[in-house]
Amino acid sequence: MAVTQGVPFNISPYGIPVAQMTLLDLDAAGLDPTLPAPAEFIQFLYDNSRTSYLTLWSAHLANPDGAAQINRWIHNALDVYHARSLQTQMAPAGDKPAGSNVTEVTYAGATTPDAPVCIDVPAITGTAAVGETLACTMGNWGNEPTEYAYAWSSGGTESSYLVAAGDAGTEITCIVSATNAGGTTAAPVSNAILIPGAAAAAAAVPAAQAKEDDPKTEPPKEEHPRSRRDYGKRE
Repeated sequence: MAVTQGVPFNISPYGIPVAQMTLLDLDAAGLDPTLPAPAEFIQFLYDNSRTSYLTLWSAHLANPDGAAQINRWIHNALDVYHARSLQTQMAPAGDKPAGSNVTEVTYAGATTPDAPVCIDVPAITGTAAVGETLACTMGNWGNEPTEYAYAWSSGGTESSYLVAAGDAGTEITCIVSATNAGGTTAAPVSNAILIPGAAAAAAAVPAAQAKEDDPKTEPPKEEHPRSRRDYGKRE
């Protein structure tokens, strides 16, 4: 916060003597009352008006309906921001208030949040059987993720997965990734669900090859030419 020096401002717009004033210059903050107010700004107003009034100043106050326009601007933003209660007032039209009794706060605008942080690991629920549907929870996250992605060990990419015949005899897990403006974070792997049944058999080995590789299989015996006898001809 910066303390400004200049023309003293000792009386509020409501005629109340002001010992100390907290002032926000809307123009310096780049805020236009003719455009929707960002939610972050309403949070800023709330944080800076919890214990005393926050005085707002803008060149718009010189307009005939300047103060009313700014009040409507804030009111409309409050409708979006869950109708939080604020203590704000308008400075008089004219020069921006300044003086040793004025403390000016600055609004820096929206800031980039930290990447999501996984608090509770996602978990798989449902019946472990072929033909049944499993579901993966998103878990519990900090830093307000805006979107989630799912990666099942069996190949699914949605929050639910239909167990296929090929999954029998295997364990299925899921990993959830959360994203916000600050980045993407992958949660630790979920619990594993074992799908009952026999695992898919490996490709069958050709019978001839299998017989050839079997040590118990004896090679065919060669018949000696002299052992051949033609019993059909006798001298």
